[in-house]
Amino acid sequence: PMPTLSEESRRTHPAAGLRGVTSRLAFVSAVMPALDVAGYDPLRWSVLTDLMKVEMERARSTASAIEWLSSSTVAPFRESLEATAVLDAALEAIRPEARLQGVKLDVDSTLDGYRLSADRAMLVRGLTGLIQGMLALSRSGSTLRIACSGTAVRPALIVAVTQHDREVAPEALDR
Repeated sequence: PMPTLSEESRRTHPAAGLRGVTSRLAFVSAVMPALDVAGYDPLRWSVLTDLMKVEMERARSTASAIEWLSSSTVAPFRESLEATAVLDAALEAIRPEARLQGVKLDVDSTLDGYRLSADRAMLVRGLTGLIQGMLALSRSGSTLRIACSGTAVRPALIVAVTQHDREVAPEALDR
């Protein structure tokens, strides 16, 4: 069962999230004119589009969370999912941010053909958040290893996100 939220939480969290969505969209609007400069520079185009993808993904995720927090029913929508599709969606959302940080993603998955019953949006959001959390602690040049498998006993997705090749960035130790 999903945790219940107090009415106070339902009133305050959406407002804070909406401010976050607004600032992310403002950032994307501010970056877009830089794409219109004379002369095509592939590196600049790649960096700017990755920046916009990161901000748009975070705005989309925040808006989705606002919708969930604001809804009167909190029950997830369960459907039969191909676990590989969930992993692919999370990786698509996180790759631009990893490229910008200079962090390599090493994915080891044994999910081919594995299915589970879950709310797709919530599972993708949770997996994306897990990877983003480790990415925030990573230094440029490091590699995040994402190992995914499923269980035969009880349908469950098992995910481990680890970093072995570099120390956590000193400025991220508090987090």
